[in-house]
Amino acid sequence: MGAETPAAYPGRPAPARAEAPGAGQAGRMGPGSAKRRAIARAATAVFLRDGYAAASMDEITAAAGVSKQTVYNHFGSKEQLFLAVIQEAISGVLEEFLAALATSFPSSDDLEADLVRLGRILLTRVLDPELMAVRRLVIAEVGRFPQLGRAWYESGPGALATALAGSLRRLAERGELRLDDPVAAASDFNWLVVSRPQNMMMFGVTDHFAPAEIERFVTSAVRVFLAAYR
Repeated sequence: MGAETPAAYPGRPAPARAEAPGAGQAGRMGPGSAKRRAIARAATAVFLRDGYAAASMDEITAAAGVSKQTVYNHFGSKEQLFLAVIQEAISGVLEEFLAALATSFPSSDDLEADLVRLGRILLTRVLDPELMAVRRLVIAEVGRFPQLGRAWYESGPGALATALAGSLRRLAERGELRLDDPVAAASDFNWLVVSRPQNMMMFGVTDHFAPAEIERFVTSAVRVFLAAYR
């Protein structure tokens, strides 16, 4: 997922770095804004087709069926619009992940099973084809536009690690885990779960994993994580 003006999600801990340079209110997806979401969806298609640098605001406004002034009123600039596209792509992963955290931790009766459930949600959502396509685009553009990479990291892996670290810390206080650095442990969990299958899809080794394969990836990752931290 992995990053860089984080969106504001209810109950989500704020990352240490709240915004990328130049990222302000105009780049955030406001709740209930159907027009903003429609523009962001149209922009996603144009960005994925043309790339960030080549995508024109004229093409985006035509795809969204609105005026250019409407786009600028909602987002302010192409950069702010792309940051909103990043946040929109990542938001579903974070929302479902945070919901799973709230229902499973820190009062888990079966730590391994709850971690597997959490990892299954994370990996299934991370492998979503559109999210993978946005991730590829961010990687392609990060050399010229590093703020996009920071936005991806902070809105994705950084926010996820921050949220998970709090639950892991409480589990450590209960004596179920042994942690020196909860954020590092949370990042280890994230990487153990997603790294291999995500890279296999990123580089075209496969374009799909069956549910049983996802379960094997996650179960193996959780066992390694618990071997290190239990």
